[in-house]
Amino acid sequence: MKNELGRVFIFFLGAVVIFVSLFAVFGPKGKKINLKEIEFSTTKSSELYFKNMRSYFYDKEEINDSKFLLYRINSREKDSNKVSLQFLLVHNWLLNECYLIAEPQNVGLQVEWEYEDELGTIKLTGENNRAHFVFGAEIFEQLERNATLWWIDSDTKKVLPEAEKSSLKTSLKDYFKLVGKLR
Repeated sequence: MKNELGRVFIFFLGAVVIFVSLFAVFGPKGKKINLKEIEFSTTKSSELYFKNMRSYFYDKEEINDSKFLLYRINSREKDSNKVSLQFLLVHNWLLNECYLIAEPQNVGLQVEWEYEDELGTIKLTGENNRAHFVFGAEIFEQLERNATLWWIDSDTKKVLPEAEKSSLKTSLKDYFKLVGKLR
């Protein structure tokens, strides 16, 4: 009886290992952000999740005239003498929309990236919400790949430190979850 139970346990353990291995190889891949369908709308469930779970990690500011809520991640660089790349989440709760704004907001803002043998440049091409969305999505894609990033500011090239990359990745991930682009 004992020997038979041990054999069943070994078969069960083998089946679990095979199942986990197959899931790791053929399981779902990370969802890439679709830049052809840019939407700023949020759902009640994503707003509730952000408000109750994620907003704790952000500095919140309310603009009374427009009823917008501005969120800046707490882990950002707060020293005003150091210029850094950050993203501001602008929540328009009246329309159930959320916008992403790169700070500083100058057109021509550039980020260069390098991953293995690939090189590229990401540029902020306009001042509208769509341009900031695309800029943020392209940076998030490189952060997910763990690429090396440089911020180009008036012809000076500054490598983004790991703390700043982590802060950017967290705020972008929260934003894209809020607008339903990530799960």
